[in-house]
Amino acid sequence: MELTPIQQELKNSLTSSELVEQWGGAIAQIKSVTDIQLIAANRQIPTLADVSVVFGNDTVIKIISEHLRSLCKSADTGLTTYQFADTSLLIATEYYYLNLAELSYFFRGCKIGRYGQLVWGSSLNIQQMMTAARRFLTERNEAIDRNEKKLIEQRKEKGFMKISTAGQAIVSGANSVIKINQKAKSDFNEFCALFPDLPKEYPPQTWWKAWRGEEDALDLVYGGKRRPAWRNPETDIGEYLCEYNISQKK
Repeated sequence: MELTPIQQELKNSLTSSELVEQWGGAIAQIKSVTDIQLIAANRQIPTLADVSVVFGNDTVIKIISEHLRSLCKSADTGLTTYQFADTSLLIATEYYYLNLAELSYFFRGCKIGRYGQLVWGSSLNIQQMMTAARRFLTERNEAIDRNEKKLIEQRKEKGFMKISTAGQAIVSGANSVIKINQKAKSDFNEFCALFPDLPKEYPPQTWWKAWRGEEDALDLVYGGKRRPAWRNPETDIGEYLCEYNISQKK
């Protein structure tokens, strides 16, 4: 399978052990940013899914386990190696789309009590841990919404308008943009007019099919099961193509 640019950069810049050392445990938590808006769904930061593709699931489990060890060490719990691995696997499979900075932010929040009491006596409450993760996702999604609203305002100032599917077009009236967007669903040429610049990783037809939600194209673009859990593919791919087009016009 061909690596994405961020996966290729990850492969070229760090070894598996260096990645675990840099992004797992107390050091990563200490260095974690305090403003989640800076990291929420940030495409420049590798996700757990990216790490899995490049280094395998073992490295993902090690990173999460180091965070858990740091959390439990601060509370003097007695978890076994199996329990660390089991909890790590739960987090890795449920929240594979989180990036490494978000993971560090989450565990920092767990350690300082942002998501409630997770450690009772010498035991880590696994159910409370997963509930804490869902509370973090709510916080994350709110940050993403704020970032998107901010981007909309910035694009308006630059003469661009972000439409519902994140298609990018020069502002020429909301009605005409919506009509173009609707036509693009059934007409490949209209799609190319809406997104004149397309990334070279895949053929234009593949991007069009993925944007329309066709499963074979989605599997190719997302690499199998790596789908965005908090939004539909049309929105996610549309936003990516919008960002790409804007970057080409700078």
